[in-house]
Amino acid sequence: MEKEYKPLFERRKFGAIVMVPLAAGFLSGVYNDGNLPEGSVLKHCKDSGKPRPTLLYESLMGDAVKAKYLKISNAVAQIAKEMGCT
Repeated sequence: MEKEYKPLFERRKFGAIVMVPLAAGFLSGVYNDGNLPEGSVLKHCKDSGKPRPTLLYESLMGDAVKAKYLKISNAVAQIAKEMGCT
């Protein structure tokens, strides 16, 4: 969360829940093989049957965008490997 939001949250007594760190796991490489591992954020979203999580799943793993995100994720992984990073 951006530190600039902290005063607003304190003043308005707001809280925050980080829903999709690392793009729901995409940037961690967990979906690079195109599967949904047990315990993963998107597996939970797909199986929940609730509108918001299902929408998140479709927005990241739907046929229209899945290949695009996997291509980007694999490219980032390759750059990290070349730099000696995970």
